[in-house]
Amino acid sequence: MRMHRLNTTRSANLEPSDPLARLTGVKKRLCSICLVVVTALLGCNPDSAQPRLTHQLEPDDFVADPDRTPQPPSPQPAPSDTQPGSQPQPAVVPPPQTEPPQAPLVERQPASPPPDSPSRFTVDAMVGQVNGKPIYANAVFEPIIEQLAALGRGLPPGEFQVRAHQLIQGRLSQIIADALILGEAENGLTAQEHAGLRNLLKQQREELIRFWGKGSVALAEENLVRQTSSGLDDTLNETRQRMLVQRYLQQKLLPQIHVRRKDVQRYYSEHLSEYQPPVSRTLRLIYVKSSQDADEIDGLLSRGEPFDQAAGSPFNQYRPDAGGLMSEQAVGDQVFSQGPLNEAMKTLAPGEHTGRIEADDRYWWVAVESIQRPSGRSLTEVQLEIEDLLRRQQFQQLTQRYRQDLFKTGSYNSIEAMSKALLEIAMSRFAAVN
Repeated sequence: MRMHRLNTTRSANLEPSDPLARLTGVKKRLCSICLVVVTALLGCNPDSAQPRLTHQLEPDDFVADPDRTPQPPSPQPAPSDTQPGSQPQPAVVPPPQTEPPQAPLVERQPASPPPDSPSRFTVDAMVGQVNGKPIYANAVFEPIIEQLAALGRGLPPGEFQVRAHQLIQGRLSQIIADALILGEAENGLTAQEHAGLRNLLKQQREELIRFWGKGSVALAEENLVRQTSSGLDDTLNETRQRMLVQRYLQQKLLPQIHVRRKDVQRYYSEHLSEYQPPVSRTLRLIYVKSSQDADEIDGLLSRGEPFDQAAGSPFNQYRPDAGGLMSEQAVGDQVFSQGPLNEAMKTLAPGEHTGRIEADDRYWWVAVESIQRPSGRSLTEVQLEIEDLLRRQQFQQLTQRYRQDLFKTGSYNSIEAMSKALLEIAMSRFAAVN
């Protein structure tokens, strides 16, 4: 088999990728403590590099450091357990709890928003309890209200009921998990730790007033409510909860995380194509069925006919209108079902083509126009990256397991019973739109 130099050349114009746009936004209400903490610990902020899970907080972390200047809260939106327009996932419902007894629907002092307001309810009903503290309807509906409204406009009542039930159960499960973890985090704090936490919150309050109000409490309150939907007290309460849960989960879960070198090596081997991407080629192809047509192709090529023009002749039975150009990049070394074609292709440099190859009762010619060789990364280069990834995966697994244990032992009303009461509200509020 002879190798031939193509008479035509092609240069690939590779456009540089656009730089990532700077993500902007304002801080919203933290509606899920657990997700915030996991995001902070796992380094899921898209604007920053993901930190390694190596720092374990000590009890004196809650002792205020006079030399440390607290930072204002990030103005970016906090993650939530549901995203508008996303596919709802059924919640894992734990067994119904017998204690405390089911709380009745209790009306708090009603707010007075416009009757058609999409973001508030006229009655904030208590639908249940967790750790002896009430769960109100507004707390459940607030993060998912836009999804419920969209589902109500687009689905018949029967389908809406199914989808709304999934959303409500998922939201309730998150609220209960948050409250149970917070309860565990608050238990066992020493007097010194309580004092240290109060000092940190005092510093945080002063920084919030400086950052949002330039020293004015009233101006800070106004700006916070306008831009984050949370006042000063709510923001500080969210900060307190976040600090408590972060410290608790770090102390409880991080010591259980162990990543061995062989785990890193195994992951690298299993994802080798990610770290050592295969070459890709731009190929042209000719095949004919009869020896007479094969002789015609050989004659064209031997007389110096460019490969793409020979491939555009009526003898070629593979995309002659495109000069035999394969419609997609050929990735890797196993492109064809015919082994001889793959072996011949691997020996070609850009601008070369094979001679006649007989396979599967046909006659073939393959030409390589260009080869793209992505730069790979060795195990040494990506070892820390993989180790961080495996640590985050372990942390997620441990967090999920811990949540399940809390659901088994925690004190809360039946999720199913609470969901039923909330679903009645959602049906009357949104399904009637149809």
